Amino acid sequence: MKRAVYLIFLALLLAGLACEGGNVIEPTPPADDPVSVFDSGQTAFGFFPTPPEVSMESLIATFGAIGQHGHVILQQQAIPWAEFIASADGNSKTIQDMRGSLELAHQNGLEIVYITDPLNGLNRTEFAPLPPELADGNFSTPDIRQAFKNFAVRLAREFHPRYLGLASEINTYADAYPDDFPNYLSLYRETYAAVKAESPGTLVFVTFQWEDLSNRGPFNDGSPEGIKWATVEAFEPNLDIWAISSYPYFAFETAADLPADYYTPLLTRTLKPLAVAEGGWPSQDFGPLHGSDEDQIGYLQAINTQIGERLAFWIYLVIDDFDVKAYDRLFAEQGMAGTGETLQWFGVLGLRTKDGDPKPALAVWDGMQNGATATKTVPHEGKWGLYALDLATQSTRLVYSAPREIQILRLNNLGDTLAFAQKIDGDNDGNFEICTVGIDGGNFNRLTDNTYLDVYPAWSADGAQIAFLSQRQTDLDIYVMAADGSSPRRLFDSGAHDADIDWASDRIVFTSNSGLWMIQADGTNPVQITHPPRAGEWGKTNLPFGDYDPRLSPDGSRIVFERLEDDSSPHGNYNFFVINADGSGETRLTTDGASQGLASWSHAGDKLVYVVAAINDQGMYDMHVMNADGTAIHDITPAYFPTTFLVHAAIFSKDDTEIFFIGEWWE
Repeated sequence: MKRAVYLIFLALLLAGLACEGGNVIEPTPPADDPVSVFDSGQTAFGFFPTPPEVSMESLIATFGAIGQHGHVILQQQAIPWAEFIASADGNSKTIQDMRGSLELAHQNGLEIVYITDPLNGLNRTEFAPLPPELADGNFSTPDIRQAFKNFAVRLAREFHPRYLGLASEINTYADAYPDDFPNYLSLYRETYAAVKAESPGTLVFVTFQWEDLSNRGPFNDGSPEGIKWATVEAFEPNLDIWAISSYPYFAFETAADLPADYYTPLLTRTLKPLAVAEGGWPSQDFGPLHGSDEDQIGYLQAINTQIGERLAFWIYLVIDDFDVKAYDRLFAEQGMAGTGETLQWFGVLGLRTKDGDPKPALAVWDGMQNGATATKTVPHEGKWGLYALDLATQSTRLVYSAPREIQILRLNNLGDTLAFAQKIDGDNDGNFEICTVGIDGGNFNRLTDNTYLDVYPAWSADGAQIAFLSQRQTDLDIYVMAADGSSPRRLFDSGAHDADIDWASDRIVFTSNSGLWMIQADGTNPVQITHPPRAGEWGKTNLPFGDYDPRLSPDGSRIVFERLEDDSSPHGNYNFFVINADGSGETRLTTDGASQGLASWSHAGDKLVYVVAAINDQGMYDMHVMNADGTAIHDITPAYFPTTFLVHAAIFSKDDTEIFFIGEWWE
């Protein structure tokens, strides 16, 4: 047995009845200014809309029950190959039926997570039923590829879904057909781009079967490999959310046997949102498999405890147990006889009985859902503040608040103190001063107190000194002082305007004349590192063409920086590059050319966090993370951040589990 049963096919057959004579579902007008659960900052809970009985009445009742115990349904649709080989346009019975499902969902206050699935869920070594002329095809077959992409584009165009999956448990197909899996990957990438062109806000993904992916129980293929991350990461950077299915009762006798770290590897492998796209545990034994009320509760608690706060959505397979024999007969009528043995593995997974009586796990599910509805918010005191975003829980805490502007943020190597520049309330000169504060918000210290402009603090490796920029003469020059603010002295003057300093190991890197330079920590041996094209030439933006904001890697061996390459947008279009500290090996990381900058290394040296201030003329001020080689770029800004809250100068915490950043409340 390679994966879970494909039940939603049946639910969609029934949903189609909702649009046919005698049982018309009247459209429900949308509420005024509806707030999507996906924008609330909470986990969206839901189920497949599979009814306990094969009837229209049972289907409608199931939608109602889900509306009482969840926020969403997961609609998993087999690809109607014949309808979409030629075009994404035109009349489609499948699309008509899906509109009916959407109306029924809206009537019950539900939203939809969509997955289009090319494979037969009862047997992942087969495609969903293909037209006879394609019966021997695979993912390299042109008509299969075209229909797959056309259908996904039509769903994006028709529904503009927040989430659109392009396959379920795709790793099981990769196991069965390793030679065809690269064909699917190329098709996924093509379709991803096409969906984004049609609906840029849609988050695209596939799901992975967790027990198979982690080599557990009957899925263990005998290899010494642990979790098969390579299968997941083959989709990057075009995987907007990491979604799994999990039926651990095939690998563990009881839920009490689930390891405390069974799901937690996901938290550290990716910073992207997570989701459970299907799963469950039976409430009673059948055959060799064990289930009980306690196991259902244990399963829910394992997911909630280990990854719950990171989940964008969580789909439990079915809300009610279902009539296996009735479904077996219906499958047989569809030419899929002999499914009863497989169906029984899932017939008692519901959180209610077939009659709608709640099982003990339902109260646990509702309690978790109600706990999650304590919507996350951004703490707000002053107009400016220092904040910390927990990457695992997506919660935000306020570290320090101020009424006036804050610039640049740096963390000492001990990881316990932040340095920054701010305008001090009460000063009449309007200049910035260098300050420090503990990461817990305590021990605030103002280090400079003068009429000069003091900005851009950078810690020494041992934390005993802070370099900074100060305009005590004509231009900004590099100064250094003790970490308590004592003994300030000028360290280096290039004779020009120096900017954007950073300090790692025994090196200080900075910007001068729109290029990158480096000096030793004692201010000696200045060396130019980059020679950007058009350096110093003014265009239509507020800075000349050139290189800016260098950041040394933790070991001091590499420098990441942004280069202004294009002035066609009002804010300038910058791309990130990395270069060795000796000036060799310059490598481009991005090509998108947004108004983006201030990239900062993770302390492990494997990731970069930065802020995208604008794309063309659209303000963003969002946090993005990418791998140090420029791959896997994704936005990590929580959905609950209001549009009036702007992010500046993001950096990693010492253990890389939090992002510290400057927040500005725009008025």
